[in-house]
Amino acid sequence: MWKPLYTLCLPSSETLSHRQGLHAFKKLREYRKLHELNWTPSPLLAKPYTETEIEGMRNDLQERGGNKKESVYDIIERKKKKMRVRSVMDQKANSVADLAAVLLEQGELGVETTEAKEKEARRDREKEVKEMLALAEEAESGALQRLETEIAELQARLEKTADGQTDQDGLSKTKVKRELYALTSRKLRMEFAANAVRDARDPTRRQKTASEQTSLVKKSMTGRPGESAASIEERMLAEDAAHRVKNVKRMAHGARRGSLTTLSNKIERLQHELDQTVASAGDRDEEDRMRNLLLGLKLTRRQMELASDVASLGSMTDFAGEAEGIRVKTREYKVELVEEELRNAENQGAAQSSVEALQQALELARADVEELKATGLLRGEREKVKEIAAGIVASSSGHEAQVSSEAHEDITTPAPEATPSTESAAPAGSQEAEAAEPDWFTVLPSFPARSADHIPKRGHLRQKLRRQNAPIFSTDGITVRWNNMMDAEYAEAWPENVQHERMGWSRFTAPKAGDEAAAEDDLSGYKEKMWRKREANWLPVVGDADADAGMEADRVKEEAEARKEFVGGIKDAILKRIRAREEEKRERRGREMMMLGQQQGQGQALPEVNV
Repeated sequence: MWKPLYTLCLPSSETLSHRQGLHAFKKLREYRKLHELNWTPSPLLAKPYTETEIEGMRNDLQERGGNKKESVYDIIERKKKKMRVRSVMDQKANSVADLAAVLLEQGELGVETTEAKEKEARRDREKEVKEMLALAEEAESGALQRLETEIAELQARLEKTADGQTDQDGLSKTKVKRELYALTSRKLRMEFAANAVRDARDPTRRQKTASEQTSLVKKSMTGRPGESAASIEERMLAEDAAHRVKNVKRMAHGARRGSLTTLSNKIERLQHELDQTVASAGDRDEEDRMRNLLLGLKLTRRQMELASDVASLGSMTDFAGEAEGIRVKTREYKVELVEEELRNAENQGAAQSSVEALQQALELARADVEELKATGLLRGEREKVKEIAAGIVASSSGHEAQVSSEAHEDITTPAPEATPSTESAAPAGSQEAEAAEPDWFTVLPSFPARSADHIPKRGHLRQKLRRQNAPIFSTDGITVRWNNMMDAEYAEAWPENVQHERMGWSRFTAPKAGDEAAAEDDLSGYKEKMWRKREANWLPVVGDADADAGMEADRVKEEAEARKEFVGGIKDAILKRIRAREEEKRERRGREMMMLGQQQGQGQALPEVNV
């Protein structure tokens, strides 16, 4: 009868576990087919039968009364066929080894897929940045005006051309539409690239766009008739939260496109330059500027890492709640960075003023974390919101109100705060930052993604979409439940993070994968679970413990004696049969020797005797 061997349990995921399970099932089925078609015959199949064995089989066949349809050689052929069948069906060790090989292969495939996706994303991002910069340069040279003129001319030609006719250049209406679509798409991409490059070059607008990206300037700065200051504050805070969620998604998208790797490389280069500047005792202002820039880059990298972790959880992730957690963790990371810098300054024997400035910066950073955990806002953000709301209400009621430029700043993505030791160098550092060219790979946004519904079913775009959506297999969280834990030894090696557990008592079908208590069941527990309507007559009767123990001991003793008697009877019968056969052989040999002596005395030829 068939019995379960193992159960492969994959992590609960709607898409990944399903596709990884199908891949494992397909590979196991292929390996099983190969084992059935490609196997080494047993040496016993090629072993010839001797004349003595054939004669014994013939005698056995005659003792059963003979067989008119089957000879001794037919029996030999049937036995060899059974040996071949058993060799093909004995696949237990191969099945276990195949499972280990499939899991190892999936682990390697996951690593290769991850590297290929990152490499392709980095290559596409580099190509996209080059294209965006080239389009922005063309737009500055007047290419947008020329495109608008060409689009207007094509639109006029399209309106003049009737269906089924051609224009003055011999182009049909369909070809004119295609050319118009191509020019319009190029114009839109050029406008997007020009705006993105312009915003990236302006340090004051690098993290926001006044007309599109900043929710405070886009919506909240315009009052509604009859709206109170409290209502404006609530609306601004809601838009602030929505902007943080959008910022998390943008950073997660940038991490997938390779921005995280580029940012880490830039941090390493800047750290190396800072170490060289400190070692050479260079300009103090330049050193402070580099420290301030390095702090901001590290905070941005931390935000991007947290956003990438949140996005990897799946489409059901609550980005609104996770955005608040990312904000708190980023501020806590800033506290760790300032603490590390303070320790380094104390160990290196820095000036007392620098140490005091770092201590003050550490206190402010810790206060920000406490305020953010308590109210969800940083210090001064509530006052900024109230100031903006009051200015909006005053301006809508006809009163003149001046709103400071600081109140217009985006509170959702504040610039990295400089340490007190670097505040004196802020003007010079800001001028150099404005003159420096930004990191295009990090600050430039991506072009709007093309809808999958509008991608042709065949072609390189569809193939690229399949590569992007390809699952990344992993052996994390995989559990193999065994009917016999020792069967796992058939495999030479298993992935390190694969867990092995007991399946529990089973008969002809394995327990369900979600049955956590199955591994603890024995025969009684299995019967009690499967036969709920049947009386539990397999359980011992509750009674006196000593009496039950004594009865159990007597029963075990009686069973042992009966077993010993039964085995002894079988042994005696076997020995009696062996002795009878030996006695018969001795008598036959005596008769043959007597006949041989008589023939020698009479001088007759000796017959051939098979002993």
